[in-house]
Amino acid sequence: MIIKLKHIANLSGATVKEFEGEKKYYSTGNIKTENFELVTFKNRPSRANLLVNENDILIAKMKNTNKTTIATKEMEEFIFSTGFSILSSKNINTKYLYYLLESPEFIEKKDVLSVGTTQVSINDETLKNIEINYINDTNIQCKIATFLDRKVAEIDNIIEKTKVTIQDYKKYKQSMITEAITKGLNNNVEIKDSNNKWIRNIPITWNIQKLKTFIEIPVIDGPHESPELFEEGVPYISATAIENGKINFDLKRGYISEEYCNQCDIRYKPEINDILVIKLGATTGQVAMVDTDKRFNIWVPLAAVRCNLSVDPRFIYYSFQSSSTIRQMELMWTFGTQQTLGVKTIEQLMFSLPSKSE
Repeated sequence: MIIKLKHIANLSGATVKEFEGEKKYYSTGNIKTENFELVTFKNRPSRANLLVNENDILIAKMKNTNKTTIATKEMEEFIFSTGFSILSSKNINTKYLYYLLESPEFIEKKDVLSVGTTQVSINDETLKNIEINYINDTNIQCKIATFLDRKVAEIDNIIEKTKVTIQDYKKYKQSMITEAITKGLNNNVEIKDSNNKWIRNIPITWNIQKLKTFIEIPVIDGPHESPELFEEGVPYISATAIENGKINFDLKRGYISEEYCNQCDIRYKPEINDILVIKLGATTGQVAMVDTDKRFNIWVPLAAVRCNLSVDPRFIYYSFQSSSTIRQMELMWTFGTQQTLGVKTIEQLMFSLPSKSE
């Protein structure tokens, strides 16, 4: 059955009246966490003006802020921003209504109908006229809501466990890389003090060298200008395309023209086994190895490392992911508007090197 939201829910929410002391105020952040401000009646923001009753449903009005929450008894003491719409169900199971409002179909309609310039959001009048496909039988509604409560809880539990597992495996991956990169594969090998504060003990036959001693060309970054981008052409790669040690061309910055790429090639032309290092932004230090002869080029947040024949570039690629190299980069990068590694700084990084065959 298709019906407008206003026929199954009332827009409610009382306005704030004078109160003593402090109250918790929630904007359109996640109200299931401790994401609140403590406000008094006099110093509260002008948007801090809504109250709820237990079992009211709060919907964040802002586009792409798809947070829906059922109010608890405790929330009756909170203050909420006018950035929320507050609904109370009528002739419909509240939990069933909540899941309807969480559905992709409703969220898509809400976002499409949102308007504004600096802040795109939906107004209450438009919201209450959104059409919803629902089942007009409270018994069935209750059964559906009960089923979803159980299944959603199971999935949330899996997600939480998976997050822990992923973090554990990331730590295991890095420890395995660090162990192999700094100690080799022979656990019984004789070791020596490297006299390096980052790498410390290494196998007796290994050496410590700066990156600049085993590269074929100086470390170079992409052009510092922002070129015109097109719907098709040569892929132009930035830091966002570096994902899990590889280049994800689906996350390219865009396409550049053949003519502009020819100009870029004079500065730097990617080759297989080059190592791309993110040198700007939140993911500074992450790397990817070029494993394709497909034509592309890089923008300024990336620097290219090309090893000479004295080392195996795969070994250096993994070395960049070791805790000792990551620690060096963290201590050597500078901060302005964002963290930054200079190309000359990258050349100064210290690596522990075995023989090439090892």
